[in-house]
Amino acid sequence: MDWNLAPEAAKAFATGGKRFFSGIEVTERRLNNDLLVKVPVFFRRWSSIFACFTVDSASVKQLLPSPLLVPVPAISGRTLVGMAAMDYQEVEGLPRYQEFGVMFPVRLRPRINLPLLPVLFPGKFSDFGWFVQYLPVTTLQAEAFGREVWGYPKCQATITFRKLDGWVICSVSEQEQEVLSLRVKILPPRVDANPYPTYTWHEGRILRTMVRTEGEAGVSLCSPDSKFRLGNHPRSALLKSLNPSRRPFLTVSAPLVRSVLFDGHHAD
Repeated sequence: MDWNLAPEAAKAFATGGKRFFSGIEVTERRLNNDLLVKVPVFFRRWSSIFACFTVDSASVKQLLPSPLLVPVPAISGRTLVGMAAMDYQEVEGLPRYQEFGVMFPVRLRPRINLPLLPVLFPGKFSDFGWFVQYLPVTTLQAEAFGREVWGYPKCQATITFRKLDGWVICSVSEQEQEVLSLRVKILPPRVDANPYPTYTWHEGRILRTMVRTEGEAGVSLCSPDSKFRLGNHPRSALLKSLNPSRRPFLTVSAPLVRSVLFDGHHAD
């Protein structure tokens, strides 16, 4: 999708890539389907929209694979669900693909489970991460390496982006049936650099993976800058059962991002 970026912004972003990716040791790994991938994975350029809404905490807890993972609290009896749509334009060793993530903010065995702060300041909490519940992608290569190396719950889907009247809209469907769509307002960008750790259930254990990112992102809190719509797919019914709020807690539009997806480590 074209964000209509100023040429100077794109040029400045490209110039910083060499510094960001330098000094990182890369190894090759051959997957079961004979695909050869490099780990860590360098995502040299991508764009994203992201939004958080409150959901029922007890219902989310039932979806987590281990009692060691605890939802980050929001308001009383509620936690958050994150919805993220990514368009990966330049990925080292892989063709361009799109991805959509549904995830919950959690901590691993927290002594004091502070509300919301880990979501806003992820680098300050070493046990924080996003537990990935649903992660459809648009290519078989992206599905294969994500599942085998990190245990990401990837599947094939149709994921489309379009821009309309200052908003970016991402729609996800499986077998021609709509799962959900996310609409995010394009916000004034600023430079952003944060770690975004994830948790997955990999080979019967908790795997924590670090994603280091930097780029330009517009952010708003508790403003009506994002909204979602659920379809009639069975996956949509699961999200409906969590009783998601209509007003977002957090909204992000990110036209220029680069990141490194590192190898994971077992955290339990």
